[in-house]
Amino acid sequence: MTRYLRPSLLWQSGLQTFDDWASTFGEVVSQLEIKPAGNGFQNKNRFSKFVNIPELMQIYKEFADVQTPDMINLPVPKLKTGEPIIVSSKPDDRQKAYMKQLAARSEAIHNGNVDPSEDNMLKITHEARLLGLDSRCIFKDAEPAPDSKVMKLLDNLEQNYRDTMEQKGVQIVFCDIAINEDAEHFSVYEAIKSDLIKRGIPSDEICFAGDAKTDKARAEMFEQLRKGEKRFIIASTSKLGTGANIQDRICAIHHLDIPWRPADLIQQNGRGVRQGNMFDEVAIYHYLTEETFDAYMMGIITNKAKFINQIMTSKDPVRVSEDVDEMVLTYSQMQAIASGNPMIKEKIQLDNDIAMLKTLEAEHKKSVFKMQELAERKLPQTIDNYADLLQKASADLKAFQERNTMLRSQRKKRGTDAAQQSVGAGTPDNAEFKIEIGGKTIDERTDAGKEIENAIIKCSATGETVALGKYFGFGITIEKNPANTSLYSSGTPCVAVLHGNLNYTCEVSLGNDVGNVRRIENLAGNQINQKIQQLSASLDKAKNDLEEAKTSMAKPFERAEELAQMQARLEFVNAELSKKQVDDEPIIVEQSEDSKDDDLDIADKINPLPKNIPQQNNEPPHKFRR
Repeated sequence: MTRYLRPSLLWQSGLQTFDDWASTFGEVVSQLEIKPAGNGFQNKNRFSKFVNIPELMQIYKEFADVQTPDMINLPVPKLKTGEPIIVSSKPDDRQKAYMKQLAARSEAIHNGNVDPSEDNMLKITHEARLLGLDSRCIFKDAEPAPDSKVMKLLDNLEQNYRDTMEQKGVQIVFCDIAINEDAEHFSVYEAIKSDLIKRGIPSDEICFAGDAKTDKARAEMFEQLRKGEKRFIIASTSKLGTGANIQDRICAIHHLDIPWRPADLIQQNGRGVRQGNMFDEVAIYHYLTEETFDAYMMGIITNKAKFINQIMTSKDPVRVSEDVDEMVLTYSQMQAIASGNPMIKEKIQLDNDIAMLKTLEAEHKKSVFKMQELAERKLPQTIDNYADLLQKASADLKAFQERNTMLRSQRKKRGTDAAQQSVGAGTPDNAEFKIEIGGKTIDERTDAGKEIENAIIKCSATGETVALGKYFGFGITIEKNPANTSLYSSGTPCVAVLHGNLNYTCEVSLGNDVGNVRRIENLAGNQINQKIQQLSASLDKAKNDLEEAKTSMAKPFERAEELAQMQARLEFVNAELSKKQVDDEPIIVEQSEDSKDDDLDIADKINPLPKNIPQQNNEPPHKFRR
């Protein structure tokens, strides 16, 4: 998406190629997952871990505006029971037997013993999905098992129908496979409708989304659903996933099969969980058949949901997308139920907890390294620098005080002490003042102001520094104002600089002759002392920071023991899963073909960030703006 919409960002960040992007924002990780045939586990390398997510989202949000439900906070119905309702079913004998056949076929394909035109994993995948839905999808003459997920769906449909009779509640059944029926193929749509009619539900209250062939027929069907004239609609994601405003009476949504994308589930649930629904709660059902391809499908959708939910969030994203939020945990629970193995759930929980602790450990190590760098290098240098500057500023103050004391002593001898000649709160222009300009001593502030204005004019015209003279032994120059970096800067064009061991600066301007003189006087009289106070405060703070850094550097990771225990338990669980038997057959943890090869280069990199990640407050370089 970035390449299409903002290629300049990739160029600016040094991420023009996919390898550059992948080595910065991704890692290849090895995971134990259920085999596609559903009969075991295998180690597989996947590009399934993202890092540096805050910087990735910083780039993405240069051209995208993310609005999530928690940001909008719309008044939508809540989920009944607070989370999706998982309905799991045991496989019947035919499903178990055919899963073994699929496993044997996949092994033959994996070993290269079958021509792809005769059999391939795509065909096996499709048949495995059909088998997990209902054994009649493979064996049309089979009798539905009482514990099958289609029969459990019918029970829930009838129960919700009776419970919402007064409100005329409407239910949606989503299923993307086994739609059409002919002499060879079973249709789960027709089977659901037929069984509902047998349970006493009028046929005219049941509809298929695919029956509406025109926009007019579709609009009429939706109107009947909104009024409750039709109480059931059976549809695929493509027919009803988006663009269907039928939420008025939706009381339940049933997911009979498992889509490939988490976004499909979100869109399907959005038909009822949205504004305008008369029900305060909507029941969301997920139907899974244990020990079938459903388990593998839930593994895929879990991985996809992890990335989406970590990135598309209104909160600050985590740095590594290993932790999972509530939605992903729900998917993980579904995977555990579908697998039929309780240790899967424990493995998922351990993976999540270890990922969180590793993130915390990494942050702790980063903090320790930062404190070590501060304590051993940066803060000592800062302290030495502040001490040196403080010494120089103190020497300037001492020089000013000595010269001022000498000047007052000379005035007393002449009987012209400034305190005796003061008038009210002010001081006459011809008293307590002396400055050298152009080799001449001037004791009139008005005359000195004119000389300063001449220097300002010269500096403004040439842009060069003008040596003005001396005040209390300090050199004075008129220089261009460094704050004026553009034509539209609002500062004065020039500054006066008092040169001692350190430099002290004030702005000067035309038409302010005596005011310019007073500002130069204040440089020596006030600014040196202020500088000393600032440097003293900064020096004290740096010393305190040094002590805190030394203390923080010595602190161990508080949850190290807990992490070690979890890692040990995870190793045990992985070992048990690799030995676990399904259907009295040993489960072999295989090394997939892509993991037999050398790991990709991106897995071995440290994921350094490019130097030119754009800052959110900076103006994007591309001519098109958000």
